[in-house]
Amino acid sequence: AELIQAENVNKVILKNGNRQVIDKKNSQLSIIKFDEYEVNLDLLFKNINEERIKEPEEMFLNELWDNKHKISGRYDPRQISSMIVEGHKRIIDPIYCIIFTLISLTFLLSDKLVLKSAVKKIPIIIFVIFLIEVIYLSLPNFIVKKFSLLPIMYIFPLSLFFLLIIYNLKKTYKKFKK
Repeated sequence: AELIQAENVNKVILKNGNRQVIDKKNSQLSIIKFDEYEVNLDLLFKNINEERIKEPEEMFLNELWDNKHKISGRYDPRQISSMIVEGHKRIIDPIYCIIFTLISLTFLLSDKLVLKSAVKKIPIIIFVIFLIEVIYLSLPNFIVKKFSLLPIMYIFPLSLFFLLIIYNLKKTYKKFKK
């Protein structure tokens, strides 16, 4: 490839290569072989200064809950509810870190489980955390579709958190011998 600037136009000249294009209508791949191919970079970057619509994952918390999105007309109702759910998800995320730690400690320090060895308990811990993670990742998608389920986003992790805390406070642990 060769980068050229001529007459205030930025170009890249590619030599002896191919270009692959997928037709979106029928998913057909076309391969175009060329000896020399010229790409005008100015045309590629001409709209770079225009403001684009941000995804919820790119926004700050105050942007997610800003009412100007409803008024502006740039976002449809589903995108707006997705922004609100993303904001609530960011608030509840740290609780899941604590829940995963509590689950690990609960299983590892438990002497009432059938499996006495920590090595045998680890797959159980991983499986339980995996199930909770699946629920955690799928819950926002359900809530965006049915926004009235938003309280479940808080009820599920907080109830898990308090159940684990209560269970661990009532439990007596083996004393370590010195």
